[in-house]
Amino acid sequence: GSKKLEFFEATVTELGEYGTFYLQKKSDEAVLDDMTERLCALAEEAAEELKSSGRSSAPELKPKQLVMARFNDGKWYRARCLGAATKDGVEVQYIDFGTVEKCPRSRVLPLPAELARQAPLVRKARLAYLRPPSKGDADAADFLDDFEDLTAGKTLTATVAYTEDGVLCVLLADDKTAVNVALVRDGLATLDKRRVPADAAGSEFDALREAQDSARSERLHMWRYGDADDEDDAPAPSRGRRY
Repeated sequence: GSKKLEFFEATVTELGEYGTFYLQKKSDEAVLDDMTERLCALAEEAAEELKSSGRSSAPELKPKQLVMARFNDGKWYRARCLGAATKDGVEVQYIDFGTVEKCPRSRVLPLPAELARQAPLVRKARLAYLRPPSKGDADAADFLDDFEDLTAGKTLTATVAYTEDGVLCVLLADDKTAVNVALVRDGLATLDKRRVPADAAGSEFDALREAQDSARSERLHMWRYGDADDEDDAPAPSRGRRY
């Protein structure tokens, strides 16, 4: 029989580089709340220590170092330094959300080892079986807007169809909408021929093909000039390339 696909309830916490996003499992919410509470308590202790030592910020920060950083909601979260610290601060990525921002040195502290052991609570993902518009295309902004409208603030079921270079390729849906199908129906993504061969059977493929036929016949967005997927016949891009 067909292999059982992994699925979980999740929220989209952040958009990554074009076409990717970060998923946080609903089942990790309690772990995250507990960790945030511990980090806030530790940060208060660390601030007291710094004050008594007369220093204004943490010791030297190195690229890739795990730290705790204070987000603009006033709470402390786990983060990774993305580069070396400068006098303006350091660029960090919050490893349990995916968000990237520049933080002043005063808002960054070393992360205690016991809190560094827990794996990041978000997974990087992209939409399975789809090719969004190319980054500079006229439809790229509409693709991102539509994706955000379909996912922002919602609890979604993420079904992992396959993984590519460690990125989860997922089908996203809530009670009302299958996100992958909706984007194809709006003409804001096309089927990836490498992933959906013409003879691929399965209800998810039928729904996606039907959506694509509908967008094509109505000449929506990527189909406004007729066939959007002619370029699919060109050689496949190298595996390392993102969208």
